Amino acid sequence: MLLPNDLQRFPHPALIVTSDSVHAKFWFAHELELNLLDEISMPRERKTDDETSFVNVDTGAGSSPEPSDDDRLLHFVKAVAKQIGTLADEHKIEHLNFIMPAEIRHRVLEHLGGPVKSKENLHADADLMKEHIVEAIRRLF
Repeated sequence: MLLPNDLQRFPHPALIVTSDSVHAKFWFAHELELNLLDEISMPRERKTDDETSFVNVDTGAGSSPEPSDDDRLLHFVKAVAKQIGTLADEHKIEHLNFIMPAEIRHRVLEHLGGPVKSKENLHADADLMKEHIVEAIRRLF
């Protein structure tokens, strides 16, 4: 896909990562060219009532809340960081740009290797996954 002429160009090969806490998309941008390279999705699991409830033998009643989402989120963040490293090497990325909530960006950066982490260039701390990618990129500038 070609970016609109009125949008700032990407003079150096750039990886743009858009994400929320469940989905991530990896975009390659250079000059006015923009291509989707990959996607990751790790939806939250919904537990049935049988999986999330218990019965207290002393009182005969009770239930427990759904398990924490922390393990799934950690796995997701590690997968995003790993894919960034792989794509950065494959496509000779010079700049790394993030469009995602600040909390997710910070967690991803914690799991990136130093050489890739140092390529961070621009970021927009917002969940824009439902926006068209061109509109999300406008927020970077």
